[in-house]
Amino acid sequence: MGKNMRNGCNNDVCADAMAIKGVLENMSDMSSFFAVYQPIIDYGQEKKIVGFEALARLKHKKHGTIYPAKFIPVISQMGKLNQLSYRIISEAIQFVVDYNHRNNTDVFVSLNISPNQISDSCFVKDITRIVGDVPSIKNKITIEITEEFESFMSNSFIQNIRKLRRSGFKVALDDFGSGFFSLISIVELTYDYLKIDKKTVARVSNNKDLKNILSSFVRYCNSNNITVISEGVETKEQIDTLMDLNINIYQGYYFSQPIRYVKALDYTCC
Repeated sequence: MGKNMRNGCNNDVCADAMAIKGVLENMSDMSSFFAVYQPIIDYGQEKKIVGFEALARLKHKKHGTIYPAKFIPVISQMGKLNQLSYRIISEAIQFVVDYNHRNNTDVFVSLNISPNQISDSCFVKDITRIVGDVPSIKNKITIEITEEFESFMSNSFIQNIRKLRRSGFKVALDDFGSGFFSLISIVELTYDYLKIDKKTVARVSNNKDLKNILSSFVRYCNSNNITVISEGVETKEQIDTLMDLNINIYQGYYFSQPIRYVKALDYTCC
């Protein structure tokens, strides 16, 4: 849930980590955090919404909306990242239930969770407890793994990923193309989704070698039942290139910026 930092806070006070820490320390609970939702679109023949990514935001009466680039490092240092994650997970579960009921759909919601969190012995138990009252919702929840060098592919991480999938949760490898450990992980672990990094998406149209490499990974994914999603899609040219590579599922400003709960409930596509 620390992604989508395109519109990071430019306020000089917000840029000061100590100021952010002061904001967080003065909170009695997590009620000032909320989620926004960015649609994930299948742009194939049916052209429909297949999911939303939930992204955390912090609302402050003085500094306005503070973005993850500013508060995630601070809240991690304060040891409150799990507390924030569980709040966003709870809201996202309610959102996907409401969206599917209102629109007669079957979409999923994805959430960014760090490998350090997943490696925690309590994480699987905690997230299972959170969805305990709605067990059928597990397969509508996708855990997006964001890369962290220190903990990626640890034994506890691998075991908990497998526990999550056995329990019914979906798992996505996020920001594919941005790091070496993505290559190891995609071979060592089974994922339901692979999300192509937005920088890769931005460059692929004008880079033949990159296009050929990406094409090979798409074929690998297709042959192993891994759904490929392109992030950061902003232009029709990018869509045309991605479609040539047999990638039809997109997320990005070409379709929608992240939107608040109530507005997202009424979002329809294409």
